Amino acid sequence: VIDANASGSPFWTVSSAGTGVMHGLVLHVSDCAPPNNYCAGKANSAGCTATLSATGTATLTGPNDFVIHANDVINKRFGLMFWGTGATNLPWAGGTLCVAPPLIRMGAHFTGGAGPTGSNCNGQIHQLFSQVLMVNRGLMAGDTVAIQCWYRDPPHADGTGVAMTDALTFTIC
Repeated sequence: VIDANASGSPFWTVSSAGTGVMHGLVLHVSDCAPPNNYCAGKANSAGCTATLSATGTATLTGPNDFVIHANDVINKRFGLMFWGTGATNLPWAGGTLCVAPPLIRMGAHFTGGAGPTGSNCNGQIHQLFSQVLMVNRGLMAGDTVAIQCWYRDPPHADGTGVAMTDALTFTIC
């Protein structure tokens, strides 16, 4: 399948009659836009607003190294990332839901960090967004994904017991 809107270097053969047959389209990693932060995170009980970032490349081929990072989360708590193929901006749990339903939850992670449980913002969550996950969920090159992180924060002043990061969008290469 060739995406007519894709960019990259074509690979083709040309017959002696001057007609060409296209065999595929190579989409270079350098053609991929970097992930983009959007939406407002919900400040946690320690006064920090956690943010998402990414390393690697969201690609179906090449290195399987695309990792989403949540930084400045409450230490020694559990959280998870969830994603979908659309962005939104809806009130939710005292903060903002930035990923349009349906939501696909990823596994729970321990935030780690130093100090007494829940006392500061040095926790982190790292989530591999693997090629196997992309293929198993039917994602294809050119699809856009939105992702956000939710984590436990029992002493939160609003009584919800949770905080959330901002969100990140990225396009599969």
